[in-house]
Amino acid sequence: MIVVVLHEPQDLVNIAHVVRGMKNFGVRDLRLVNPREYAAYRVEGIAHQTQDVLARVRTYATLEEALADCVHIVGFTARGRTAKRNLQRPRDAAAEIVALAAGAGGPVALLFGREDKGLSNEALDRTHRVVTIPSDPDYASLNLGVLTGDEPENVLENRRRLCAEVGADAERATMAWQQHGPEVTRAEPRGILTGRTVFEKCDGLWSDESGQPMLLLTADCAPVALARANGEAP
Repeated sequence: MIVVVLHEPQDLVNIAHVVRGMKNFGVRDLRLVNPREYAAYRVEGIAHQTQDVLARVRTYATLEEALADCVHIVGFTARGRTAKRNLQRPRDAAAEIVALAAGAGGPVALLFGREDKGLSNEALDRTHRVVTIPSDPDYASLNLGVLTGDEPENVLENRRRLCAEVGADAERATMAWQQHGPEVTRAEPRGILTGRTVFEKCDGLWSDESGQPMLLLTADCAPVALARANGEAP
C-alpha cells in the first residue's frame, strides 16, 4: 500500500491538488501532519469527485505518529545535496516504490514537506530514500500540487506533442489555470516549453491575434471556445 504524507501543509488549495493527483493515479491514502487548515468539504469543492480519497484522510499531530507503521519512506525535496547517501532518481524510485508496495508487508510512504520550507533535516533523517525532481537550479522548489504529479520533463514533452498534433506553435502558446471569477486575460506569446512557464489564474483567455495558441487547464468544468470560423482576427 502506498500512502502520501504531507508534513505541515499550509494551503488547503495545495492539499486539494494533491488529492486530485492521488485520484488520478489510484492512490487512496493521505495522511496530514499538523495541517494549518483542513476541511474535507472545501477540498472536495476544489477537487471534485474525490470523496473516496477524502473519506480515508487521516490527520496526525506528529510526523513520528504518521510514519510509525511505514516500512519504507521516500522523501521528496529540492535539497538533494543534503542527503546524497540516499539520493534516488524519480524513475528508479518509482520502480522500487511499486515493488515494495506490492510485497513489503506494510505501507510505503511518499513524504512531502511544507510549501515554504520543504522537509527539515530531521524529517529527511527518517527516510530510506530521498528523491529530487530535476528543475531549474535557480528556482528548484516546486509547488506541492505539481510536485506530487508527473515529472517536469514528461509534462513539457506532453505539451510539445499536444501542440505539434494540433499544429500550434508551443513557443507562442499561453497556458492558464481556470479559476472561477470575473477575470478574463489577454493571451500573450509566452511559450509553454520551459520549467518557468507563466500560468495566469483567470476564468478565461482571449486574443485578437490570429494563430495565438491558448490552453486553459480546468478541473471538471467544460471549457467554451469562441472564435471566428475563418480564424481571422476581429
